[in-house]
Amino acid sequence: MDPIIVDPWDFQEKLQVSTVAKDARRPARHGLDFHRDKMLRRRDRQGRDPLERKCAGLSKDPFAGLLVQPQEVEATEFAVVVEEVRERGDIVQQPKPLGLQPSENVFAKPSLGGDVEVERRTRVSIRVHRHAADYCPARACVPAGRPHDFEQPSQIHPGDYPVSLRQGSLMTDRPTTLGELVAAGYAPKTVKDEIRDNLISKLKAGENVFPGILGYEKTVVPALQNAILARHDIILLGLRGQAKTRILRALVNLLDEAIPVIAGSELNESPFAPFTAYGRRMAASAGDDLPVAWLGRDARYREKLATPDVTIADLIGDVDPVKAATLRKTFADEDVIHYGIVPRTNRGIFAINELPDLQPRIQVGLLNILEERDLQIRGFPLRIPLDVLMVFSANPEDYTNRGNIITPLKDRIASQILTHYPQDPKVASAITDQEAWTDRTLHGVTVLLGEEVKLLVEEIAFVARKSELVDQSSGVSARLPIAARELLISNLERRALTTGETVVAPRLVDLFATLPAITGKVEMVFEGEQQGAEIVAKKLIGDAVKNLFEAQFPAVEGPRGRAERPRRPRGDVDEDEGGGPTTLERAEGRRAAAAAPPPGPYDAIAAWFADGKKIVLSDQTPFSEHLKTLESVAGLSDFVLKHAKPRDHYERAFLMELVLEGLVQNLRIAREDLDSTLTYAELAKFNLMRSRG
Repeated sequence: MDPIIVDPWDFQEKLQVSTVAKDARRPARHGLDFHRDKMLRRRDRQGRDPLERKCAGLSKDPFAGLLVQPQEVEATEFAVVVEEVRERGDIVQQPKPLGLQPSENVFAKPSLGGDVEVERRTRVSIRVHRHAADYCPARACVPAGRPHDFEQPSQIHPGDYPVSLRQGSLMTDRPTTLGELVAAGYAPKTVKDEIRDNLISKLKAGENVFPGILGYEKTVVPALQNAILARHDIILLGLRGQAKTRILRALVNLLDEAIPVIAGSELNESPFAPFTAYGRRMAASAGDDLPVAWLGRDARYREKLATPDVTIADLIGDVDPVKAATLRKTFADEDVIHYGIVPRTNRGIFAINELPDLQPRIQVGLLNILEERDLQIRGFPLRIPLDVLMVFSANPEDYTNRGNIITPLKDRIASQILTHYPQDPKVASAITDQEAWTDRTLHGVTVLLGEEVKLLVEEIAFVARKSELVDQSSGVSARLPIAARELLISNLERRALTTGETVVAPRLVDLFATLPAITGKVEMVFEGEQQGAEIVAKKLIGDAVKNLFEAQFPAVEGPRGRAERPRRPRGDVDEDEGGGPTTLERAEGRRAAAAAPPPGPYDAIAAWFADGKKIVLSDQTPFSEHLKTLESVAGLSDFVLKHAKPRDHYERAFLMELVLEGLVQNLRIAREDLDSTLTYAELAKFNLMRSRG
């Protein structure tokens, strides 16, 4: 049998166990002295051996490894409990035995805290059951600034690739053994009861259970809280960009800060109810000294994006032939199972995004988990009880043509909650404020973005969700106004850099810089595809501007307005006071009055363009030139000042553009956009020039 050195310093850096002696027939009398001499021969030019180089500066024996001398008989397995040493500066606490004493065949010295288990000759596994920051003396030797990745208990075998020890926040002020946990009065809960209790506490305290979720206060959030109180598995069904994934990830806040698990367990087993082979062995050998680790809430949430290549092995598990060959065990042994992501999320929350994309035969594998709360792997006659909250997200089946949710699975998901888009532009603007990258710093440049412009960007998405050219079954994501606002601010920054201005404000012509954010996020019906994505996007912008214009200024009396004016039915005859027909003179007078309506509020502006004049606006001209061009239109500035109260010249210029665009949408004047410029001219002459061209 090969003597094995378990070196804590080598473990800290390489996370592996190295076999020093190669002669299996070496007499046991060599023991520790032989290996000490062998290690001390490996010295550098300064006369330090490898362990001394790693532990330079520590006032302790550098050869602090663990020598394991297996018995000559082929025992199936035996356990060795290693004494723990916790170092605090120069103070070293006395080792605390875990319950079992090392046998005469095993030599144990103070080393890295953990339970060492030797199985079948030279196989050694190290299970760290406390935070390495508190129990790894080699951490003091690592140079400052070097990252430490010791958070999760892990099992190390000879030749294993280095793995991180990440298992949440393992704090030393909590119980570290099962006996201490029982003495502290800890009462275990299921994950659904835990979430329910924490939700009740938050509701009583008046806390915001789902921070950052806006627009769902009276619809989705109450339904979600009811499902949690009922201990239901949940599916969120809604169109794209409706914060489904964000809601699922916010459920982590309802978990406890940390829960106790059996140290080293792959399935986060409760110390009170171990069910795997490893957990049962640890509980049987250690008893009340069963080592306990604490798993943080963030490590208890896992999610999987459903893709067509997802297999049962990914979700539930499968037999690992490599593990069976390495451990020299048959496929009938429980130790050769490789568990999937669902059982590894035991006592936590598991989320599957885009559930319809999961193949139907894979969805069948989730049936037992949702109803019977257990799973089976291959032909193993074992049932693993799972304590997990299953949550899903999906698009409506009429949109997701790649697949659908099988009926038995949908039946076993207790609560189906429908999400929706914001119903108020102000709420949508608040969501964009929260998500868009607008807090930028450009040296010496101030970007002004008023509330009117923010609402105008949101109105584009609202118009698209009602447009007949857009496929409403696919929806218009909330990411559209987020990306549009970011592009709008980028266009303002670019103008400031090219013109040298220190203060820039948005213009209506800047909205055309947001076309890339619209064309890629809107799916069109056949008629829209015939017109083209860019043309449809410009129509959406125009309709949004028209809605903002009608909310700010009086209605326009133009060709479209006159066409919509109600007409008197044919044959309708006016009567005089005596009840008889009116005289011919009175009828002709009424026709003359109707033929010459009173002047409208926009007639002066339209008359200026009727004289053959036009203006050209660009997103690259300085503001002084831009404002001068707008003020050249007779009556435009006076009209804005009469019907609105702009705060500054930038807002006045924006409202003047809004009036011109409102006249375009109501067919009083014409507009042509070409190469980031807008040309406003008389409607009749403009159409005539276009027809001749």
